[in-house]
Amino acid sequence: MNKINFSINYQNQDHKMQFVQGLADQLKLSGHNCQLNNEELWNKEDSKIDAAIYLGGPHSPQPKPWHLNILIAGSAQSPSPYDHVLVSDLKDSVTLASEVITIFQEMHTKVSTRTTSTRAMLTDHEFRTHGPTVSVLMATHNRRKLLKRALKSILSQSYENLEICLVRDGGEAVDDVVAELNDSRIKLTSYEQNRGKGAALNKAFETSEGDYIAYLDDDDVWYENHIERLMVAVRLLNQDFVYSNGIEVLLESKTDPKEISRTLRYARQVELKELLEFNYITGINVLHERSLFTKAGGFDSSLKVLIDFDMWRRLACLAKPHHVNYTTAEYYLHRSKGSHITDLAAEKPLEYRKQRIKILSKNIHLSDPDLKSELQKVRRRAQFDYAVFSCTNALDQNDLQQASRSLMQAQKYYTRLYSAQLMYAVCLLRTAKPKEALSVFKDCINSNSDTASLLMACSVGIMLKDNFAGEVLEILAGRTKQMTKEQLDILNDYKERYSSSIKK
Repeated sequence: MNKINFSINYQNQDHKMQFVQGLADQLKLSGHNCQLNNEELWNKEDSKIDAAIYLGGPHSPQPKPWHLNILIAGSAQSPSPYDHVLVSDLKDSVTLASEVITIFQEMHTKVSTRTTSTRAMLTDHEFRTHGPTVSVLMATHNRRKLLKRALKSILSQSYENLEICLVRDGGEAVDDVVAELNDSRIKLTSYEQNRGKGAALNKAFETSEGDYIAYLDDDDVWYENHIERLMVAVRLLNQDFVYSNGIEVLLESKTDPKEISRTLRYARQVELKELLEFNYITGINVLHERSLFTKAGGFDSSLKVLIDFDMWRRLACLAKPHHVNYTTAEYYLHRSKGSHITDLAAEKPLEYRKQRIKILSKNIHLSDPDLKSELQKVRRRAQFDYAVFSCTNALDQNDLQQASRSLMQAQKYYTRLYSAQLMYAVCLLRTAKPKEALSVFKDCINSNSDTASLLMACSVGIMLKDNFAGEVLEILAGRTKQMTKEQLDILNDYKERYSSSIKK
């Protein structure tokens, strides 16, 4: 028997690791090769693998057409995108290894034509670098110095069949920047007045002609294989909506480009359910089929923030997002306030939350009843969060009438949302409602709560002579080594007060 190259692809689940290693060892003892890939390596091209074994989990990966795909699951799945589903309780790795080898021998001939042709395309230079036209949409506003760098990163792509649909959204002229690059693939449109990122990107789409759409901000960059990686996934895996990984680079300020840190964020497969509430897809890493833009309705030009989030969640209702696990881009943030659009969340929390509620209130197509139910919960949490911040803002301005109205709204929408619950409890304390505050603390405080919140909850419990204070003191006892001197002083004071209240 020829030596078979297996790979076992698993999610990071500790309770399965002993079995995974056991299965790999048995395949090797049978005279074959076997490599282990955790979820971070699922989307590597691994074209030298003969058969990929997947362990079913919460987010089973998309099987790839350049090898045989076997899913090991707890129950049969029909229909299944895998070549074979092997039902197993993950207890007997010896028997399972034998079954996997038998399945490969029986099915190899059946899928060999597919795998051979796919591998040929995967290694063919023309297929990888010259395919359907990709239109890159970009809006720019007063970033002349950074724009050139962004444009160069697009023009240097290994995938050459692209066009750049650039819209100057008011501000400084950029005609000379474009002229200096001297590349006919750049199509410049100018607005004399600033209309916002959403409107500018919609205009860029109107000028585009590509079969696929990609995005890059004027202060960020792509690596030279960015489009190539995504288009390989689009064409070989038949995906309409794909995204790769981006590195978040934190800089000191606009004027000081000193690099503070580099962080890889959102590097995983994201499902529609997760996108109902928060964004886990970096905009500059997205590529999708052209018609999805029109079907989704384009960008909402009335939004000042969360523009990408609004678009991706609507796109995800039309096509499943597919994660391509390569890092292909960098986006830059500045530590100084006001340098990035999402700073609105910190500078104007009420306005930010209004915009978020507007997005979450939109009617989106959800055929799954469970998703519809989840969306209602998401909206409730957003309303609760907004009401709490509104109350906090009113109390800071000594507007007691508005604070009272906001408290009533918070009570109406009350839900489990830890950060908002804590703020709600503080608002209740500030409006002389300690019993109600204690009830909230009891609902949200646990062993994972931060020390400051635990101390606050303990304080209220002691004040009201509630046994809850004792429970919180027990939690705090296990983290004294992590406390500051000030926190330790407060804790010791609370211990004395609690002991006194028990004696009385």
